[in-house]
Amino acid sequence: VPVISTVNPSGIITEYSLGYCVNDISELKTKFIEMVNDDVDYKQIQSNLVKYFSESHSADMAYSRLIQHLDR
Repeated sequence: VPVISTVNPSGIITEYSLGYCVNDISELKTKFIEMVNDDVDYKQIQSNLVKYFSESHSADMAYSRLIQHLDR
């Protein structure tokens, strides 16, 4: 599910096109309506999310990071 948030930790939402960062509840509502009505945009963001999480948060990636940390 695409992200719509008022915070953008480390710029991750915009850097990886995972959704939208808005300034207030009014903008959040507007962006939500726009996104729901734009099937192409919704599917692109959804694809970006799947790619980001599979590349950054997979079990293999977590294991690799753990091993790197333990080898220090």
